Amino acid sequence: MFERQLLGNLKFAQSDKISFLDNQDKVKKMRRAASETAKIIELNRLVTGIQHKWLIFHPKKNILVVGGAESDIQIWNLDQDGKKKAFYKLKGHRSATNSGSFSDNGLLATASDDGTVRIWDVNEKRQLRKFQLFGIIGRLRRLFFCQVHCVDWSFDGKILGAVTEKKEIRLWNTNSWEAAPCIKIKNNASIVAFNPKENQITCDIFPSHIGIYDLNKQYWTHNFYHENTGFIGELDFSPDGKMLAAGGKGGVIFLYKVSTGKLFKTLFGHDVSDGQFGNSIRSIRFSPNGRWLASTSRDNFLIIWDMKKIALSTFYKYETWPFLIGEGIPGLAWSFDSRWLALPSADGEIQILELNLKQNLS
Repeated sequence: MFERQLLGNLKFAQSDKISFLDNQDKVKKMRRAASETAKIIELNRLVTGIQHKWLIFHPKKNILVVGGAESDIQIWNLDQDGKKKAFYKLKGHRSATNSGSFSDNGLLATASDDGTVRIWDVNEKRQLRKFQLFGIIGRLRRLFFCQVHCVDWSFDGKILGAVTEKKEIRLWNTNSWEAAPCIKIKNNASIVAFNPKENQITCDIFPSHIGIYDLNKQYWTHNFYHENTGFIGELDFSPDGKMLAAGGKGGVIFLYKVSTGKLFKTLFGHDVSDGQFGNSIRSIRFSPNGRWLASTSRDNFLIIWDMKKIALSTFYKYETWPFLIGEGIPGLAWSFDSRWLALPSADGEIQILELNLKQNLS
């Protein structure tokens, strides 16, 4: 199989070394100067009863999809007040699910530790396709199920991508559902995301690289390296495809210009730390309208960033289990109209939060 190789002769762009002690003051000043252009109100709580790993809203409906430690995928149909209208499960995976992604036409793709990527019709409550991924191990060339960490659709829905434990990105042409040439990575990766406006794909490369691959030109156009951030925990493109947000150890968020690959803004708002794991960013998500960036970290704060001003707008302290204090909870999702946020909370619950704008907000 033809394989596209990562990190040929690309040069690494390094950031200035971050002084975590100095940045504690920046965090305090940023929170005091919060513009408060929006206010967070809790609407409802959904009791899922599972350990969450990911959640995502339907691109056109108030349908929330939740996955995690159990193999079943939960589907929550919500009314206009964020309360449960209907609930059911999609069954098929045989192990924990790690990721889910909707195409623009509402098809759901999921990735699992059982070595499969599955395609679902949420409306008809059924599985449409299954791709079983295998790896080869040892001198006897034994086959094994290859864990799939993350899955995403291209902006036009024509390509489905998944990153696996085999240090590669698998691709499928969704017109024929035939496998396309895979992209090899030189180290472990756990995140894959398509640019919503261009034929580009990004992934993290352990411990602290980020690559952007051009699917038309078939080579890596940018590579970012930050020696002071530890691992890269989250990546997300802005809806206009011009910006890439990245977060890792240290509670700091980095914003890159996709066209140049250059860092243009560093966001301080979460507690910063230089411990063994630091105050890792657990989730980063741009709102569908592009106005907001939401982030969570091990400090158990949800922060809303105003992307018009590139500034902290408001923050919200969320709950967690006592034994998870300092760990944070992964997962964060915006509703299709950018009005709601779904946030995993204590005891297997998900908070449905509403973002209310001030009347004088333009």
